[in-house]
Amino acid sequence: LAGTSLGSFFQSEVADPLGLKLYFGVPSDELANCAELSPWPAETVAELKGMTDLAPRGLFEPDVLCDSDIVNSAAWRQAEIPAVNVHGRASDVAKVYALLLNGGELGGVRLLKEATANLLRQPSPPGFDKVFGFECSWALGFQHQPWATREGDIVCPSSRFGLGGIGGSSAFAADFRGHKVSFAYLTRQMGNWDRAENVEDALLRCLAAL
Repeated sequence: LAGTSLGSFFQSEVADPLGLKLYFGVPSDELANCAELSPWPAETVAELKGMTDLAPRGLFEPDVLCDSDIVNSAAWRQAEIPAVNVHGRASDVAKVYALLLNGGELGGVRLLKEATANLLRQPSPPGFDKVFGFECSWALGFQHQPWATREGDIVCPSSRFGLGGIGGSSAFAADFRGHKVSFAYLTRQMGNWDRAENVEDALLRCLAAL
C-alpha cells in the first residue's frame, strides 16, 4: 500500500467494486451533494464531556468535530481522516455492513475471504471503555454490544457489531433469529443517539413480529 492514500485505496478496493458513493476525501464534483451539518446543541456537548474524566481530552482535543464551520468546509470534506471523516449515504454504509455480515461477499462481489469476515463474530473479552464509559467487546475495530429493546422484552440472541458516529449517527450488523440485518442511520442534525436508538428499537420489534 506504500504510496496509496486511504481514500484512493478505499475507493478502488471497496467503494467502486460495490458501486457505492462513500468517500474518504469527497471529490470536487460531489461536494454539492454533502448535507450541511447543524451546530451542536450545548446540552449534547455537555453530555459528551461529562461521560467520563477522559471524555473531554479524548473527544475534544483538538476541538474540531463540534465546530460546524470546520466540518462543513470543503477542506474538511476533502481531507482523508480515518474513523471520523467518511462521507456518504446511509444505504451505502448499510451495504458495507451487509457484506461483512454475509461472509465478505455482496451481490456477487467478494472483498474478503469468508474466514476473515468470520473474525468479526469473534469478539474480545468485554472491557471498559474509559472514554465513553461503558463496557463492550471489540473485533477488528468494531464494537460488539447487545441489541435489545429499551424495555428489555426483545433481545437479539447474538451481539451486534458496529459503531456509533458523531452527532447521533449509528451503523451496525446483526443476525436476529436467522434474519441478517445491516443498519445505518445518518443525520445532519447534531445531537445524541436517542433518535437512532428509537429507530433501532422499532426495527427490532418489526423483526420479532416476522
